[in-house]
Amino acid sequence: MRVAFRVNGSPRAGLGHVMRCRNLAADLRERGADVTFLAEDPTGNVGTLLKGEGYQFVPLPSDADEPTDAANVTHALASGGNTVVLDH
Repeated sequence: MRVAFRVNGSPRAGLGHVMRCRNLAADLRERGADVTFLAEDPTGNVGTLLKGEGYQFVPLPSDADEPTDAANVTHALASGGNTVVLDH
């Protein structure tokens, strides 16, 4: 199973979305899932945290409106993924 998490994590949004999904991702990874996180990352902290724990990370532009964000996520997932978790 391939699972993609679209989360928010920034000084403005905080890291609650990331931390909550990170717990679910850890459980899914223990069950054999391939996990990727997609997030805005203006400070680089989110990517550093997640990559440090062995997750794939795809940074998204922080200035996108909702339709553009959805298109960016769809494009990032084009390589595969059969489940998307949104915490946005």
